[in-house]
Parts: sequence; C-alpha cells; structure tokens
Amino acid sequence: MKSDAKILIIIPARSGSKGLRDKNKKIFNGNPLCTITFEFASNLSKFYESSVVVSTNDPEIQKLSESFFEKSGYERSEALSGDDTKMNDTIMDVINWANSRIVFDWVLLLQVTTPQRELAPIMDFINWALEEGDNSCYATCSPTGQKAYELLKRDNNELKPLSKRVNSPLRQENSNDEIFFEDGCGYFASKRFIIKNDEFIISEGLKYFPCHKNRIIDIDNRVDFELAEALCKRNEG
Repeated sequence: MKSDAKILIIIPARSGSKGLRDKNKKIFNGNPLCTITFEFASNLSKFYESSVVVSTNDPEIQKLSESFFEKSGYERSEALSGDDTKMNDTIMDVINWANSRIVFDWVLLLQVTTPQRELAPIMDFINWALEEGDNSCYATCSPTGQKAYELLKRDNNELKPLSKRVNSPLRQENSNDEIFFEDGCGYFASKRFIIKNDEFIISEGLKYFPCHKNRIIDIDNRVDFELAEALCKRNEG
C-alpha cells in the first residue's frame, strides 16, 4: 500500500568530479555508480507516490536514467555543474522548475555517492519524518564505530577529546558515548518548509535519523570508492 505523501525525488549526478574523475558513472561492482541510486529510487517509488528528476549535464548519465524513469524534461545548466556549485542551488533549481510541472508536497534528495543505502531503513526514515511534521529538513545519519572520547578537536591550539572518558578499564563503560555522522544517504523536507525558507538543507535546523546500522561511506575520492565497493560486496556475500 502506497503512502499518501507525494514526493519529488531529486538525484543530482553531474559529469566530472574533482575528487574522482567521472565518479558518478564509474563502474561500481559491475554497474555505473549512478544506476545503483536510479534502481533504488525506482524501487522506492513502489511504496510512495513519487516523481523522479535526475539533475545532470551528462548525456550518458541522462540516457542511463531513462532505463529506469521517464525523461522529466529538466535540463541542468552548465552554470550549476561546476565543482564549486552548492548543493542547495542545484536542488532549488530543480524545485523551482518542478513547481509548475509536478504535483508534490515533499522533496527527497538521493545522492549517488552513497550506494550502500538500503530500502527498508530509508523507508523508516521517510515515515519517521512524515510523522515529525513539515517544519524541518531531515537527514540520515549512521554510526562511525567510534566513541566521542576517542575523537579530538583543537581548543586554543591544544587537542582535546570531544567528551570525557569514563574512569574504567572496560570499553563497555563508554558504550553509550557513540558518535554518528551525517552520511548523505537521504535528505527530506516538505515543499512548504522549502518555500518558506527559500532553501532545502539548512544546517542549523537539521533533524537526524539514525538510519543504517552499518558503516556508510559517502564517496568523494578513490579510497572512498574502493572501500564502499568492498563493503557492498561483503554485505551481499
């Protein structure tokens, strides 16, 4: 049974990449990286009333997307395709284009650089956000496998732990001091919230949902790519 929410799914996938050349269509476990997210969005659409817009300036990526979705008609400009382009600008351009063409009341951002995302956890995330209401932008997060006392930050040129270690020889005593990170698997906000703020991702107002239990890699460079690929193979095995 589909949810009543009408969701605009945006998948940014431009050509080129500063950290890893053409990473969005680089072969990942036998398939172009972008197609993993295309397939994911296609499967997600079975459970929600949704429209998918792929934001790309790459004809090859556009052609790959058409194996999964009808062509939306949206064209990403070269002005929004550089390494210094802000994600908010990219998303707002799609939303402004879609306003007069697509019926939607929520926006879901799926980046192709997190191929480890799984369907059930993302559905839990979406359903949680729908229950929370339309006054925030929501983001997925995942455990780092580290504790706050193991991580250091600079404080007046001195390195200090993020939190105090419990005075115990047992690591279990610090088990609740877990660190999560914003993993990029999904961002979700209502159309009303976006129009009101003229922005999609508002850092100081994000609400987080611990989505996946496993470590998630947000691919930015070759090391990230190879590690994510290895983790995906292990999980599939």
